[in-house]
Amino acid sequence: MRKALIGICLIFIVVFARRYIGWLFSRDAILSKISGTINVRRIGAGGESIRDEFGVPHIVAQSEYDAFFTVGFTHAQDRLWQMELTRRVGMGAYQKY
Repeated sequence: MRKALIGICLIFIVVFARRYIGWLFSRDAILSKISGTINVRRIGAGGESIRDEFGVPHIVAQSEYDAFFTVGFTHAQDRLWQMELTRRVGMGAYQKY
């Protein structure tokens, strides 16, 4: 009886540790970089996305193309969480039993 209880506890610890470590790695992978500099080859003269203290982006660009590209890039960063959530729901990761 004691060996069975120890075995169940070890299984629980291993499963919990595996899920927690997986959550830590996936959490960092889905968060977008909102501070610092990201160099992109497709942009022409230059574009900049500056976020205020509330996280609202303000776009400054040299040309229309750069403005559109920077808006699209910033929008994709902000919506990455939704794509990740939709992917996980589609895989059945959030099913309630």
